[in-house]
Amino acid sequence: MPRVGGSGPFRGRGGPVLSNNSSDDERGGVGSSAQAWRPGGPSAWKDTEGQSGQAASALFEQYLAAGTLQGDDLGKDQVFQSGLSRIRDHLTNVDSSCCLICLNHIRPDEAVWSCERGCYTVLHLEWARSQLDAAGAKAAARLSQFPAAAEEARAAAEWGCPKCRCTYPAADIPRQYKCFCGKVTNPEFDPWVTPHTCGELCGRPLPGDCGHTCLLLCHPGPCPPCPLLVDASCHCGRLRTKRRCGHHEYSCDGVCGSRLECGHSCPDLCHPGECAPCRVMGDFKCRCGAERRRLPCGERRFQCERVCGKPLACGNHTCEQVCHSGRCGECPFSGARTCPCGKVAHSGMSCAERAPTCGATCGKLLPCGIHRCNDRCHHGECTAQCRGPVVKTCRCGKSQKEVLCFQEFTCERRCGEMRACGRHPCKRRCCDGNCPPCEEVCGRRLKCGNHKCPAPCHSGPCRPCPLTVTISCACGAAHCTLPCGAESKAVPPHCSAACSVPRICRHGPQLPPHRCHFGPCPPCNLPCGTPLACGHSCAEPACHDPAPPPVPDFKPPPPPKAPSASASAAAAGVSGGGSGSVGVSNERGKRNAAAGSVNISNMPAVQESAQLALQMLAASAAACTLPSACPACSQPVMVACVGGHGSRAMPCCEQRPYRCTAPCGRPLACGNHTCALPCHAVAPAGAPAGSASAVAEADPRLPLPCKQCDRRCERPRGCSHPCPLSCHQGPCPRCEVVTRTACMCGKSTLQLPCYEATAAVGAAKGGAKAGGGKPVLSCGKPCHKQLMYCPHPCKAICHAGPCPDPETCSAEVSVRCACPAKRRAKWKCSEVQAALLQAGKPRTYDDTQAPRLLPCDAECERAKAKAAIAAPKSGAGALTVSHSTESLTDVAAASSAGGEGGGAKAAGKVRLSRAEREALAAKKEAERRRQERLQAVVRGVVLAVVVLLGVLLALGAKALLARLDKQAQQWWALEK
Repeated sequence: MPRVGGSGPFRGRGGPVLSNNSSDDERGGVGSSAQAWRPGGPSAWKDTEGQSGQAASALFEQYLAAGTLQGDDLGKDQVFQSGLSRIRDHLTNVDSSCCLICLNHIRPDEAVWSCERGCYTVLHLEWARSQLDAAGAKAAARLSQFPAAAEEARAAAEWGCPKCRCTYPAADIPRQYKCFCGKVTNPEFDPWVTPHTCGELCGRPLPGDCGHTCLLLCHPGPCPPCPLLVDASCHCGRLRTKRRCGHHEYSCDGVCGSRLECGHSCPDLCHPGECAPCRVMGDFKCRCGAERRRLPCGERRFQCERVCGKPLACGNHTCEQVCHSGRCGECPFSGARTCPCGKVAHSGMSCAERAPTCGATCGKLLPCGIHRCNDRCHHGECTAQCRGPVVKTCRCGKSQKEVLCFQEFTCERRCGEMRACGRHPCKRRCCDGNCPPCEEVCGRRLKCGNHKCPAPCHSGPCRPCPLTVTISCACGAAHCTLPCGAESKAVPPHCSAACSVPRICRHGPQLPPHRCHFGPCPPCNLPCGTPLACGHSCAEPACHDPAPPPVPDFKPPPPPKAPSASASAAAAGVSGGGSGSVGVSNERGKRNAAAGSVNISNMPAVQESAQLALQMLAASAAACTLPSACPACSQPVMVACVGGHGSRAMPCCEQRPYRCTAPCGRPLACGNHTCALPCHAVAPAGAPAGSASAVAEADPRLPLPCKQCDRRCERPRGCSHPCPLSCHQGPCPRCEVVTRTACMCGKSTLQLPCYEATAAVGAAKGGAKAGGGKPVLSCGKPCHKQLMYCPHPCKAICHAGPCPDPETCSAEVSVRCACPAKRRAKWKCSEVQAALLQAGKPRTYDDTQAPRLLPCDAECERAKAKAAIAAPKSGAGALTVSHSTESLTDVAAASSAGGEGGGAKAAGKVRLSRAEREALAAKKEAERRRQERLQAVVRGVVLAVVVLLGVLLALGAKALLARLDKQAQQWWALEK
């Protein structure tokens, strides 16, 4: 929910207060004072714009809805309008944002207390507790010898509101921070809810004890009258209509006519309460009938001043009562009789006889309450002065003396206790502890910093300064009151009235009115739009006419002057009671505040500015001119350059021919290049052209011929050599530069003209031969490139592309069987490739070892048998030789798995392949690295052990040296 209320004189300082602090002066809104709001029913709260209007509408929504349920117009009821205005005054009052005790701004998250008996002012919560603490300290100092009396005085202490002087008992001291309706303890601050409120319905009982509750949201100040409609009768009960519950008691303006006690009817108009006594005149007797008087009928029962004097029934005495009606009663001396002291009874005595005394001691308790009467039984009262001796204590309790009972005993000691002010001693003789108030004037500087306290000398903090300052808005329509000392924090009150300074610019009638303000008026943001001579309108984004004269800035008011001596005495009488003084009524407090307020707004601040603006308007109208001249037209216009390359936006007042930064770009006579001169105008065919200097210095529109082409030919010829001719048309001549080019096999370098080499490279890529014979790039030597499937070189003449027929190689290759007998043969390379393919192996082979393609014969079998017999004898184990064509890797693995003897011999006779050799080398390298890592670990462990031993030896040596030094010191001490 939005915050509720207008902005007071402290808005915008230290966070939100009991207001919405709206600063939008261009929009309408609800004013800050009761004068700014005009009664108009619910529309007066809902038709306003801005956040303050929405907040007020939300605050009074339930209240207004309840008042309009039956179609009655609540806005026409002046009673309710005054109630709503009173609520709004409390929302925007200065006391809602400034504490009257400390004069500090009340932040929305601080604990506060609100006076609910009269003024509804908002103060910090701690100040009431400080008042009671001061009262308790004063009571303890005054009654230090009587602890019980001090506790009783502390419990009976009172504290009061500093504004309306209403007093509260000590039991009602606020100890908890609650919202204004009292339902929520320690309400959390919400920026969309009125500070110090819970945001819920108020719910407090409405004034008048009608039984209904407040329908507003939680709010400061008093609750408005009840808006509900009830069936109500007039005071006399003759007329019955539907009325507002808030003021359902009304008069029908007819004669009451009620039957009075005397039998007459009431002649007054319909009135509340009991009827007045009957005013019909007549002659009436007194109660005893001795006198007659002409009196109103309501006063017919009266008494005269005569004693009755009628004889009583005893016949001895007369009635001593003053004028009365009815019987006189019995004789007061009839019945049982006793002596005056009551010790002896007498029976049968006549009322005319006087009871005799008994002669004994009277013995009645005297008024002192201690001694009894020592006289003999007597008639009449006992003596009032008791003359018996008694030991009495003086008032201060420090001396005792035996004196007569009726005498008062006082000593001559002077009281040394401090008075209630805590600044001056009592010095009264024999003081009983209840020291009188100090007669000195306080004179301490008040928290306002401008005046001194005029009250009698007192303890605790001084009362707030009663003086106030009234400030007004610029036009004087809205006012607010500041306490003395808050002048430096003052800001002008919020005013919803329109500013009275007229606009001077040409758009004055079109601008919406803005609210009253200090300082310069808001600038005119409308574009000028005045037609110019060029046909465009003035393109200024904002009005360039002079602003109206500014209203003088708001200046904080000066401190109020001290009141006269009589006003100071009155203020001292009000505030001199200290924390235990009885507060005056709310009306009296208001009169005192009004008497102490100072109004500094003698003349509205806007008056001089408004008169000056009117004079400026009159002068402009008399001259028939606009307030100011429009600047040169700055409307952008597209202007083409003289070379026709493009357009540029220029201000209308600055448009002219120009040359752009782009080159001319027109084709030259060579047909290959364009004009590189900067942008220039070209004369038509047959027209005379100006000189280049004239173009550079004179008008850009003067024509300039394009510069003739003087470049060299830059067209590509298929090689890296440029054309030696200047820029020309048609094909370039062939390149005759001799270049060095590698042959197709890459074994030789050839020297050829560039055009032949280029053509030969193109022909070689296309697979053609120059002239149908030997290729131009062929060196005529064998190729010697390694064939694809074997390690033999190519025998063909230098050629391009892959070598021809790599699978028909006729080179001889040694082949062998797979056994240790190493049977060998010579095959052609093509036969070896075919055998490998037939065995399911790749065609490619390595020439480092002979391929094992021959089958084993009888000799191979005998060698295997001998190896099998020799293996057990040497302890190396059996070596199984496969009859299949296994690879050398399998044989080597089998040999390594056998014994050291026969296996070693077999491995020594087998020739390893390149891959096997690389594998064995990698294995040896891994073993070497493992040995190096192991050695590094061993070295590290040994080094750590050596370091640890060194540390231990050092520590032992240090301990030994310390022990030796200690023993040496002991020996040295013994020798001395």
